[in-house]
Amino acid sequence: NIEEYESGFSIIAKTPRADEALMQMTSFTALPDGKAVYVEKVEAIRRVEIETFETGRISIGNENFKFLPECAKGHKDIYFDGKATRFYGYYDGDNLKVSRRNLRHINIDNVIGYLLYGSGGVEYLNRHNYPKWKGLEDTLILNKHESSIMEKGEKTDVFAVITLPNTGVDKMDKEYSDTVITCRDDDLYVIRTRESRISVNFSEIGVFAKENIPFTENKMKIFPGRTTIKNGDAICRYYIKGFSSNADAERGMLSMSDNLVDIDITCMDGIITAVNTAKYDIRYIFTVPGIQKKVLHTAGETIDLLS
Repeated sequence: NIEEYESGFSIIAKTPRADEALMQMTSFTALPDGKAVYVEKVEAIRRVEIETFETGRISIGNENFKFLPECAKGHKDIYFDGKATRFYGYYDGDNLKVSRRNLRHINIDNVIGYLLYGSGGVEYLNRHNYPKWKGLEDTLILNKHESSIMEKGEKTDVFAVITLPNTGVDKMDKEYSDTVITCRDDDLYVIRTRESRISVNFSEIGVFAKENIPFTENKMKIFPGRTTIKNGDAICRYYIKGFSSNADAERGMLSMSDNLVDIDITCMDGIITAVNTAKYDIRYIFTVPGIQKKVLHTAGETIDLLS
């Protein structure tokens, strides 16, 4: 299934693995800001013994060319949660394997980063010994599990990785804090980045997603669906069809003096309607690209913020 947008796309697919004993369900979404979101879940079709379980596998050239120092300097600096380890590229000698668990993010050479969610562990193989001559190439595995047995019908937890091209290590903590898993319910997974919402449903049945949304500096981003703010908590509900993935762009922003307003906001088909469910008047600023409204919203009133 493919969903195409003006500046990106989202695709979801099933791939049989291990002689059709496993079914790998994957979603890949390309966002307008250049980020890519990969989400994965694996289900056992029959009982299977798993010797090696590795996904999110990245090959990294580690050559040394005198006249190409920018792309072949003879080493790679890998930042595990911001802490650097240098791996040199050369032939002969023992391979070096480094494993890490419970990582939030990884950055390669201060130029590309990966945010990790639900990883079984990370492994970096600095390869020096090859069965035959080839270019020097290291391997980064973003999701590695130990050998195990999966019973029929058993599923792995969801694994997700967000790729951040042209991102230095100094930006990784900020990117991680700006990215939130707002719904995680068996086959349903919803991620909010700074400007987008990615929804993945690995079930064949359509469901209503229920996001728990954090406030950031008393600001609330509005996405399609019904957003309810009450007593300082915010929830967004919307429908996502069976076995599908899609990306929604932010439709607007509410800026409030505090987060203790009570309000219902419905965003659908380009129309944004708000109901003040409190027993008192509230003030806020509603912003969409090119428009900023200062709103005095009387108690019980329904207004169109965007029509």
